[in-house]
Amino acid sequence: MIDHTILKEVRNFLSRHDADYRKLVDLVREAAEEVQTKLGREVVHDIYSRGKHGGPETKDPIKIAIKLGRKRTTDREFRVEKINDIVGLTVSVLYHEYVSTVVDNLCNALAARSITTEHPSIKAGSGYYATHIDCTAQGGAYDDFMCEIQVKTLLHSAWGVKTHDLTYKPQGYHDHGLNEMSRSIGDI
Repeated sequence: MIDHTILKEVRNFLSRHDADYRKLVDLVREAAEEVQTKLGREVVHDIYSRGKHGGPETKDPIKIAIKLGRKRTTDREFRVEKINDIVGLTVSVLYHEYVSTVVDNLCNALAARSITTEHPSIKAGSGYYATHIDCTAQGGAYDDFMCEIQVKTLLHSAWGVKTHDLTYKPQGYHDHGLNEMSRSIGDI
């Protein structure tokens, strides 16, 4: 259930800071493109964000409000800008063995832009697999704002896109057998 007070807070926050988040994701994209140029397209195949098809760069306000509400059940003072994935970037690599090299280069390129990174973590489950890097801007209009980078193989990226609408957020009838089969294939 959505707390409408929190949703209003999120919408107000985004209306004030949408341009700042766009600047932040552009700065993170610039670092990723630098890594792509350095390592080549045979290593870093693609870089994209939520806005890749002309849509908004930020996560849907309702999803942000739900996440914020959950966070505030344990920390009443939790701030909107501490949500790590209001904006994000996906970096797809051709092969799994390239992930650690790309992550190391990305962290260095981000540090040069006054963006700190948390220790990368692997997120896996239900057929999903990616290395996540949480980034925090230091200074500027977007000081303390966060961006999430997902580094995944081209195959995991394509699989995630394909199964997202079928099993993660299906429209209409949901076949649980399809969900289990998709998870099993993704885990392999």
